[in-house]
Amino acid sequence: MGHLGWTEREYYESSPESVYYAIQGYFDKMKIEENWFRTLGWISYKVGGGKEKSISKFWYIEGDKPINDSRSRLGSTPEEVRASIEKIKKAHNIK
Repeated sequence: MGHLGWTEREYYESSPESVYYAIQGYFDKMKIEENWFRTLGWISYKVGGGKEKSISKFWYIEGDKPINDSRSRLGSTPEEVRASIEKIKKAHNIK
């Protein structure tokens, strides 16, 4: 299924927390690949005589500035996700 590479069965049998962490892992993988491409571009730029001293100014990537809170790319902390899951279970009488 999609870019995660899961089968439909794996997706539908996974817990919400597993899906959350799989998506986080996917975003981490994309960030690493984006950094590889940026580094290759930076090296080519510098070899070609580029004068910019900062790789972030040459090719800005979201997240270059430090993030001061524990929120994920999905907008919630793992604790908030667990609390939401419990709220949903309670609302639908799921044990």
